[in-house]
Amino acid sequence: IIALFERPAPLTLDELLSTAHHLLVVEDVDNPTNIGAIVRSAAAFGVDGLILDRNSADPLARRALRVSMGTAFTMRYCRVDDASSVLTQLRNAGCVVCGLTPRPDAIDIREIGDQLPNDARVAIVLGSERTGLSDAALDAVSHMVRIPMAPEIDSLNVAAAAAVACHALIRRY
Repeated sequence: IIALFERPAPLTLDELLSTAHHLLVVEDVDNPTNIGAIVRSAAAFGVDGLILDRNSADPLARRALRVSMGTAFTMRYCRVDDASSVLTQLRNAGCVVCGLTPRPDAIDIREIGDQLPNDARVAIVLGSERTGLSDAALDAVSHMVRIPMAPEIDSLNVAAAAAVACHALIRRY
């Protein structure tokens, strides 16, 4: 036995929204290693809530916990059936909802980050490495944002993109 712990129950979306200021929304990220790295970066940059769809890996799975360096134990999270369906609710709750995409018509993430007030409530939406965010998710975000990169590079690993997005969009304390 490496560890023994009581598994906390996921929160409801309403419970999470009642206290979270900065959120990550994860759509179809099924690799536990990526979820663990996303959680670790999220914790480092002050994210206080994680919304996972039904297809995303468990943040408390052994591999995810190991990669998260245990930060998954303190990250508040909830599960939803469909990530895109909650994005309008997040916008209505006062969140600036930013969906990451490599699309050329997306706005440079630095432009959005520079415009955000220090007290902005931010939700960053991340999609599958295979297909990116769904059309429904992209249609529901406040801003489609891209991380600028060298011309010959299409995109980053979703966990690396999460760290960059947190750094660009979430204000430090």
